[in-house]
Amino acid sequence: MMHKLATAKGRGGGPVSNSTLNRTVQEPIQRILRHAANVHGQPLAQINWKSIRRKEPKVRIRELRGDEEARLMEHIREDWRPLFRFCMISGFRIHEAVGLRWRYVDFANRVIHVVGKGGKPATVPLPPSLAAILEPLRGHHSEFVFTFVSRRSTDRHGALHLSYEKGKRYPMTVKGAKKMFIAFRNRAGMHDFRLHDLRHTALSRVVRATKNLQAAQRIGRHENINTTMRYAHILDEDVFAAMEAGAQLSMTREVVGHKTGSTTKSPTTTEFHEINETNQDVIGDGDMHIPQVAQIFGQTL
Repeated sequence: MMHKLATAKGRGGGPVSNSTLNRTVQEPIQRILRHAANVHGQPLAQINWKSIRRKEPKVRIRELRGDEEARLMEHIREDWRPLFRFCMISGFRIHEAVGLRWRYVDFANRVIHVVGKGGKPATVPLPPSLAAILEPLRGHHSEFVFTFVSRRSTDRHGALHLSYEKGKRYPMTVKGAKKMFIAFRNRAGMHDFRLHDLRHTALSRVVRATKNLQAAQRIGRHENINTTMRYAHILDEDVFAAMEAGAQLSMTREVVGHKTGSTTKSPTTTEFHEINETNQDVIGDGDMHIPQVAQIFGQTL
């Protein structure tokens, strides 16, 4: 059955991915059989689930770094910029953002109602950063949030045979968003940056800022925390920086000891408090940031 499903067509017309087969076919069947055996006492033959599970490629996590965000936004057309900035902050998938309608946006209660992956409804927060993106778009279209300005008049354009009038606004499409993003990112010289990497950027920044994988899970609307664990390497970066900060402090104490003629001299109470305060500046209340470490020690970690 898994082999037959693997040859079926997915939502985009291509083959169904191995990860989709594992999540939507094997894992539900495995849970059903386990429930039948454990709860209802039904006899269950030994099944080698590992041999059935299809191999999934390692997920590539690419996020905007350094000046890439400014460079990318500089090359994005003004009418398309709100969509891509919204995805970069909210973590919305492109089809979720393009399909967003004004009736789903609740400014009063600061939430957005979205139909997510697999047609599953969800409610996500609407913080001021996202509200600031959406507010100026009011009045552009009566139904859809994100629209573009047609640069030319066309008659019966594309597979949907749509007609456009130059200067007027029209709802965006997933196909159009992907096509335009490729053009914008190529102009910015970022050929390896995909549209879905805007979502990776949003979730990576959440983990880096909060150290909270569960918060990232909710924002990304991952059913399984294991999916969110792909961002756990960000926490390892902070641990690395903290260890390096500690090593630098130890080296500083050794240099001070040499200058005073004794490397084994115990710190005075005043010195101890100075070191402790420095440690707090670097690590804080369990909320250490790599740029802070770099600033304190005058180097990039």
